[in-house]
Amino acid sequence: MLRLVALTVVPLLIVCAGALGTVLAAPAAPDPLVEQLLHEGCEGISGPCWYGIVPGVTSFQETIDRLRQHPWIGAIDVSEMPSPYVSWLWKPDAPAAIRGGDAPAGGYAWVGYPVYHQIEGVHVWTALPTASYWLALGPPDEAGDAVGVVNYRAGFGAAGGHSRVLASAFQGGTLVLHSAFPCGATAREFFSAPAAISVYLQQPRTLGGLAPGGLRAWLYGAACEG
Repeated sequence: MLRLVALTVVPLLIVCAGALGTVLAAPAAPDPLVEQLLHEGCEGISGPCWYGIVPGVTSFQETIDRLRQHPWIGAIDVSEMPSPYVSWLWKPDAPAAIRGGDAPAGGYAWVGYPVYHQIEGVHVWTALPTASYWLALGPPDEAGDAVGVVNYRAGFGAAGGHSRVLASAFQGGTLVLHSAFPCGATAREFFSAPAAISVYLQQPRTLGGLAPGGLRAWLYGAACEG
């Protein structure tokens, strides 16, 4: 009888242990907000896109119309000089993980070289952590120091000290993630820092060529020299 019980229970324990191991080893699912922010409105579109705005294809007026349809976008400001430019703020009732805290946040789209009638790129500020984007996108194609690219925005960089912005390129360099963090930050602080995304017609010339494998050395050394 004991032998029969053992023959029945032991395989069951093995199966349960295996299932538990599989669950514990499985990677966390990407944040649904990140997935929505990256892909909504771009279904069936190949190449760079944000909310149906395709650099090199979507006109300036079409971009404004698209932004006005976005449920999270509130105030929109349009400028024609020195080149067409439209910026926006998130609505107060937009998800907190998107709009952040008290600092104004939103994004902008612009027209410029090498296209003069269509949008060249879109930049979107969020309060979503860097880790959530890397989880959704995988390892970057390349990364590099992008000091000054987005760090001018009040509240985006490190308060009361020096900071750096790491630009991580994905999708052939047409999608770039900008992560600002204080000098001397730990890996946890870096991956917890809010990130912004940019969608470009072509690969921007802001990356320093840092290989993903060199990220640790960059964070703890060269990033804050000088």
